[in-house]
Amino acid sequence: LINPDRFLERILPALRFAYQPLFVFVALAAILSLEMFVVLHGGAIAADTFAFRNGGVGDIVPLITLFVVISLLFATCHEFAHGLTCKRFGGSVGEIGIVWRYLSFFPYCKIDDIVLFHNRWHRVYAACAGTFTNLLMLIPFGFLWAFAPEKSMLRDLSALALLALNIEALLNFVPFVEMDG
Repeated sequence: LINPDRFLERILPALRFAYQPLFVFVALAAILSLEMFVVLHGGAIAADTFAFRNGGVGDIVPLITLFVVISLLFATCHEFAHGLTCKRFGGSVGEIGIVWRYLSFFPYCKIDDIVLFHNRWHRVYAACAGTFTNLLMLIPFGFLWAFAPEKSMLRDLSALALLALNIEALLNFVPFVEMDG
C-alpha cells in the first residue's frame, strides 16, 4: 500500500525514547502486570465479553464497530512498530501492505533488512516490536475494564479488547503460525 521509509525516518527522532532501556523495562513490567491482571480476572473479563447489556442487536452493532476500528488501529501500530524498529537499527522498510492469508486479509511490514543486522538482538527486537506495542496498547483497556461501570458498553468493549486483542498479540509468538513467529 505504501512505502513508509521516509515517513518512518521523520518520526523516529520523536520516538527514540521508546528504545531506551529504562522505558523498555518499565513497559515490560507494565505488560507483565496487565497479563497477571487478565489471568486473575479472566473469568469476569470473558463473562463481560460475551454478556451484552440488553442482549439486543442494537447494542452489539456499535460495540463491534468500535472493536473493528480499535483492531485496525492496533494492526497499524503493530506494523509501524516493526518498521520503526528496523529503521532504528539501520534497516530500510520497503513497504507496508495487506496480504491474503488464512482466509482473511492481514497487514504486513516488509523489513527484509533485519537479516543483515550484525547484532542478533536487533533482529529479535525488530521481530518482537509489533507484539510489544500491541501489549503496551492494551494497558489502558485494563484500567477501563477495572473502573468502567458494570453493564456499560465501555466495560464490554474493554473486555473484548483485553480478551481478543491479547490472544491475537500472544499468538504472534507461536513459531509455526506464519505471523511474527
